[in-house]
Amino acid sequence: ASAVSVETMQGNHLYDLICSATPEPDRLFAVLIDGRRLTYRELKEVSGRFAAALRRLGVGVGDRVAVQVEKSVEALALYIACLRCGAIFAPLNNAYTIAEIGYFLADADPALFVCDPARLDAPGTPLAHAPFPIVTLGAAGDGSLADLARECSAEFDNAQAGPRSDRMS
Repeated sequence: ASAVSVETMQGNHLYDLICSATPEPDRLFAVLIDGRRLTYRELKEVSGRFAAALRRLGVGVGDRVAVQVEKSVEALALYIACLRCGAIFAPLNNAYTIAEIGYFLADADPALFVCDPARLDAPGTPLAHAPFPIVTLGAAGDGSLADLARECSAEFDNAQAGPRSDRMS
């Protein structure tokens, strides 16, 4: 395998780097606990659908997507979708209390919040009057974001989002 220099790549640097190191598309990426098998091609398709869903929800290059979901292949696909959109994936610890979530969301000023479906129904949640859209994504691939993604095409034109020195402050 040849090394790829980030400096010579054009476009979406981190996503392009990941793709350049990806083996043949039909190679097995993961075998999940429930027995599902996922190839690299399928991971690319799922991330493309999630990226298209993020775009439909108004997420653009440089926008923050705050995420508080369980670890899952769907969460990984969401991370890759953020890369493909040029968005900033801002993970929140699942152990955060409702008050802590409210603080971090106010501080992060996200364009979108993705949470576990159960989190949205938690008593005392500060999310009812959030100034940004809220969607859900469960570890089993359920939730409103997953539903929207299933309606979207897997084909997605990746954002041109390279390193930006003006965001380093």
